[in-house]
Amino acid sequence: MQLVGKINAGRRIHSSRRRSDGEGHVVLAHNADNCQPWVTWRTVDGTSFFWGHYHSSATAAINDLLERADGVTNSDSFSEVLEEMLTDEGLNRLLADIEKGGA
Repeated sequence: MQLVGKINAGRRIHSSRRRSDGEGHVVLAHNADNCQPWVTWRTVDGTSFFWGHYHSSATAAINDLLERADGVTNSDSFSEVLEEMLTDEGLNRLLADIEKGGA
C-alpha cells in the first residue's frame, strides 16, 4: 500500500510501516503549521486514518511510529524510518521546516 506522499488532514505522510500483527499500517505525517506538527495514525485501508498520537518533535514521532507498528524501538528501525523519509519527494520541504525550527 503506497502511503508515503499522501496528504491527510493537511499533513504529508513521510513514512509508513506495516503493523507486526498484520492489522494495517501506522503512518508518520507532518505539517509545520500545526502546534504539534508531527503525528502518527493507524490505517487499515489507506483512506481512513485514526487514533492519532500528536508530537512536537520528529524523534518522538518516529519512536512512536516504531512502537505502534513493531512494538519495539531500536536504532536499526529508527534508521530505516529515516532512510524512508529521505526517499520521500517532500523531504526538501521537511528539511526547510526543520531549519525554521518547525520540526
